[in-house]
This record gives sequence, C-alpha cells and structure tokens, in this order.
Amino acid sequence: ADFDLLLPEYLRFVKGVVDSSDLPLNVSREMLQDDAVIRKIKSNITGKILGTLAEMMADAPETYTAFFTAFGRVLKEGLHNDYENGDKLKALMMFRSATRDGNALISLADYVKAMPETQQDIYYLIAEDLETARHAPHIEALTQRGYDVLLFTDPIDQWVVDTLREFDGKKLVAVDKGALEVGTDEEKAAAKKKIEAAAGDFKELTALIQEHLKDDVKEVRFSPRLTGSACCLVADEHALNPSMERLMRAMNQEVPKQLRTLELNPDHAVIARMKSMLETDKTDTRLADYADLLFGQALLAEGASPKNPQRFTRLVAELMAQV
Repeated sequence: ADFDLLLPEYLRFVKGVVDSSDLPLNVSREMLQDDAVIRKIKSNITGKILGTLAEMMADAPETYTAFFTAFGRVLKEGLHNDYENGDKLKALMMFRSATRDGNALISLADYVKAMPETQQDIYYLIAEDLETARHAPHIEALTQRGYDVLLFTDPIDQWVVDTLREFDGKKLVAVDKGALEVGTDEEKAAAKKKIEAAAGDFKELTALIQEHLKDDVKEVRFSPRLTGSACCLVADEHALNPSMERLMRAMNQEVPKQLRTLELNPDHAVIARMKSMLETDKTDTRLADYADLLFGQALLAEGASPKNPQRFTRLVAELMAQV
C-alpha cells in the first residue's frame, strides 16, 4: 500500500522487490517519508526504470510502442508531477499525428527528425477524438506544406500540455491558438500581404459578420491556416483549450465565457458568395443566416455542437432546397 514511498505514482504499473540493508524497519510511515535513504532509493529506482524504458525505445521500438500503447496514459502523469525527470519523460512520450495512418505513434525525437528545413516549431492540436483531430480545419495549411501535427487526444494530454512547452530546443505550438506563421521569412511576408489585402477587400463583410456574432466571437479575420475549409475558431494564445473548457463544464465547474476569433478563408467560394450578396443588397437577410452557418460549422469542425442545433439544421435544409 506504501509503494509511493519507493516509486512515483505514475510508475504504478511496475512490480518488484527492493532488497536493501539500509531500509529502516518497524518505523512509522511519517518517518519513512522523511528518511533520506528512502528518498535516495526512490530516486535511483525511478532513474533505473526510466533508463530501461529509454533503452527499450531505442533497441526494441516495436516492443516499446506496444508498452506505451498499454501504459502511456499513466506514464504521461509524470510530466505533470515529476519535474526532476521531466526531460527523460518527454523523450519517452509518443503521440498520434496528422500524417501517420491509423493509431500509429511517433516520438517527439522522431517528429523533430522528420521536420522539413523550413519548419521551426513542433505543432500540436488538442481534440476530443482522433477523427475530429484528423479533419480539423486548423491543420490544413500545415499538412499541405508537409508539416506534421501531433494530435493530443488522450484526456490526460489536456492536463500535461503545459509541461511540454519545448523539446530539443523546439517550441510546441498549438495550431488552434494565437497567430500562426509558417514557412520562410519570404513566405510569411507573402502570407501576411495576402491576409492584409483580403482584410481590405472584404472589410464590409467581416464587419457585418462581426456585428451579427458579437455575442459569440471577439473578432472576425482572415486566416493563414485554412486551405479547404471556409472557417475555424481560434483562441487567444494563453486561453483555455475549448476541449478543456467543455470538460470542466461537464464536471460542473464554473468557467468564464471565452470569446474566440472566427477566422475565414479568403479563397473559399462561400466567402466570395457572401461578399457578392452584400454588394448586391446590403439588407439581404440571408447574410445573417450564412454568418450563423459559418459559426455553427466552425463549432462542428472542432467536435462541439452548434449554438442552436435546431436552427442550424433548418438553415442547412433550406440552403439544400435552393440548390
């Protein structure tokens, strides 16, 4: 019952016997907790286990992958609790990714090794399930460039991500937060120029959408993330992840409402169509409906429900009837 005196809880899958003449006998648990010998034994055992896992990962990757599939969620707890062994634990982590088929896992080291020369950061997306993550609009521009995106879909990932801020000198960047810049300096400058031009061309449209959705989004802007989708929702860089927000609400915890940014794809036919409608008739009531559909679509794409599912389905049906 007192295994945690000799092993951290995240290694609770380990079974064994410690034979040491230095172990004090017939003393209270409180005394053992303060005993320097016990602390040293715990440190040595933990280091030995993590070292053995690192050897397995290097020498028998298939065996390690099978081990991580079974016990990875437990091992990840160490990232949140064991700062002393943080670097060792990071090297042992494996995740699913956007470019790997099925449930295949990739280590952080292998991810960095496979990064194209123009890629400077490690990209990740937190989602509630793998299917949602693989089809998330936020990853479109990255995967089109050949950049991989780590998919954090285990519930524990949402709790430990703050301890994964960097690996091997590479910053971990959430693809659904803040401003996203990718590529060379020239490519970044070209993307910025394109976004600025779109902001000017579609100024009236973004203002209309912003006003209509003012209770639900903090800003409407154009996005460098999107290639095929019309829109997506993006949080501030240090905001709570939407999946975590929904999880906390499901646990009846009070979470302040966070307004996110609705990003639009300037090359998408829907956005061009809305611009044309606005230019033809600024009072066209369908524009408000289209804005609601865009917002609902962005929510659905991240695994959430539209604000008003019944109205959303009715609008979709009406739109289909017009085709």
